[in-house]
Amino acid sequence: MNGPAGSPPTKVMLISDGRNPAPLADLVTHHCPDALLVQSEDTYLEVLPPGAGKESALRELAARYGMDITRIAAIGDNPNDTGMVRLAGLGAAVGDGHPQVLKAADIVVAPCSEGAVADLVGRILDGPLP
Repeated sequence: MNGPAGSPPTKVMLISDGRNPAPLADLVTHHCPDALLVQSEDTYLEVLPPGAGKESALRELAARYGMDITRIAAIGDNPNDTGMVRLAGLGAAVGDGHPQVLKAADIVVAPCSEGAVADLVGRILDGPLP
């Protein structure tokens, strides 16, 4: 992905053939030690500029709109969502999410295919959560 003409890339997506992407991550880290590496699927390795990612984006949006981060809910399913889920006042993981996200979440909601977001909204509207 590229930003405006002449600007550096905003993200590089590396897609493996199903083998362990760890050696690839080590290679990228060796050549780009300041890059942020996140995995959005088992075979996807994303290379982002320092300070990028969903956690940073959530922090930026909260500040921009004057929202207290503790009053924000976030939902995720893959490792690249972990920081955002931890940061939010209510971090939710979808039921069929990656174990790393499930561990980081305050609550676990329905799987993606069974209406995870609707489940989260329903729980919030029904009353106090953990």
